[in-house]
Amino acid sequence: MYVYKILSEFLKREVTVELFIPNDAAKQEHRLELLILNDGQDTKQLNLLPTLQNVYADGQMKPMVIAAVYADKHRLDDYGVAAVLDSKRRGKSAKSYQLFLTRELIPYVLEKIHINAFQRIHIAGFSMGALSAFDTAWKNDHLFYSAACFSGSFWWRSQDLHQGYNDAFHRIIHERVKQTLLKPRLKFWFQTGGQDEVTDRNANGLIDSIDDTNDLIGLLLDKGYRMFIDIYYREVAEGKHNYETWGLVFPEYLVWLNYI
Repeated sequence: MYVYKILSEFLKREVTVELFIPNDAAKQEHRLELLILNDGQDTKQLNLLPTLQNVYADGQMKPMVIAAVYADKHRLDDYGVAAVLDSKRRGKSAKSYQLFLTRELIPYVLEKIHINAFQRIHIAGFSMGALSAFDTAWKNDHLFYSAACFSGSFWWRSQDLHQGYNDAFHRIIHERVKQTLLKPRLKFWFQTGGQDEVTDRNANGLIDSIDDTNDLIGLLLDKGYRMFIDIYYREVAEGKHNYETWGLVFPEYLVWLNYI
């Protein structure tokens, strides 16, 4: 594992990135993939390094570089939906963050490991980082092969709950999917936990985390994506909104990447 600081022209600040590089990366250039991980400052809480070692040892993971991008005080602005502010005017730098990932980070990693291209590129995130991962891949399917969303903050809304909010119109990422005419070429992993939260704003018996994710999956199915082929959904009955739950299912996600 190596730690680098990248001066981003798009974000106008330094960004810290941890790179996890397989020992045989140079020999595996023709197979090497990249996973960009939001909230990279929390890789120890995720138990990432031991997980990678175990999944590699079991032979269930392709050679993969992990670029874990640290979040900082700008997190709620970086991890919004590009070019659309939420009801509290957050998400101001989401577009710049996505430009950092696509135009600065990926070339930087390629240069560091001395290869010309990755076979495939994936992006994953947790909570707000999951919202960012989905939106980044959705807008850049020419670069990304898949997006993974652990307990995604798909409630991100353009209207305050007490000022005329309506599920049908005001969830920002749902509206982005509805308004996209051409279906991006992507695969999706979604995970929720039965104890992600307690809020049930529409009183339908499902917590919002599960409800919002199910509704997003429904929109993807309407677009022509196929369950189990293009979309994987993992609901952890006792799962919580924390790294203990996400770390528990992360090995399954890495194995899934090996088979899509």
